[in-house]
Amino acid sequence: MLQLCYRSTTQQQVTVERDYLAAQLALRTYALSTRVIYEQGILAIRGSKTTLDFWLNAQFLAKSDRCVHYGFSLAAKMTAARVLRVLNGTKPQIITGHSLGGAIALILALSLDVKDVVTFGCPKVGGAKFIAACKSKGIIHRRYVLGNDIVALLPPQFGYVHYGSAIALPDGRNQWGDGVEDHDMFGYVAALKNRPS
Repeated sequence: MLQLCYRSTTQQQVTVERDYLAAQLALRTYALSTRVIYEQGILAIRGSKTTLDFWLNAQFLAKSDRCVHYGFSLAAKMTAARVLRVLNGTKPQIITGHSLGGAIALILALSLDVKDVVTFGCPKVGGAKFIAACKSKGIIHRRYVLGNDIVALLPPQFGYVHYGSAIALPDGRNQWGDGVEDHDMFGYVAALKNRPS
C-alpha cells in the first residue's frame, strides 16, 4: 500500500506529494490491468491499453451534446458503473488518470462533483461548452505534460481545447521527435519524483 507522508506544512509540498501518489496509482492501473483503483481518497483511471481504447481515442470527429470528444464521452459512460461500485458511496478527493484515463477523469469529475483532477499526458477533451461546464463546477485541473508528449497535443484541431494550465515536466532529453516516448507513464512518475517542491 502506498503511503503519503506530510514532511512539510506548505501547501505546495503537500500538492507535489499528492500528485506523485496520484501518478503512482495511475501507473498501477496499467500494472494490474484494471480500469479503476481507489485508494487513500484518490480515484485512478487507466488510460489506453485495449483495442477498444484505441478505437475510442480515434472518435474525435463527433462530439457529444456537451461538446466533448465522442470517444472519451463513451469511455467515461462505460467506466462510470465500475467507478460507482469501487467508490461504494464515498467521494474521492482527487481523480487522476493518464492519457485516455485523464480524459475520463476530467469528464467524471463533472458528474461526481470532484473539484481536484490531476492528469498525465491528457489529450484535449472538449470544446468551449465543456470548458464552461468545468469552470462553473470549480474544477481545478493540474495537467502534467512530460517533455514533448504527443498525446497532449491531440486532437490537433476541430475546436478541442485543454482545460487547465499545463505543468511542464522536463524529460531530461528534450529532443524533438521523442513525443511518443515522452508519453510513457513511467517517465511521468520519475519526473514527478525528481521535481523540486
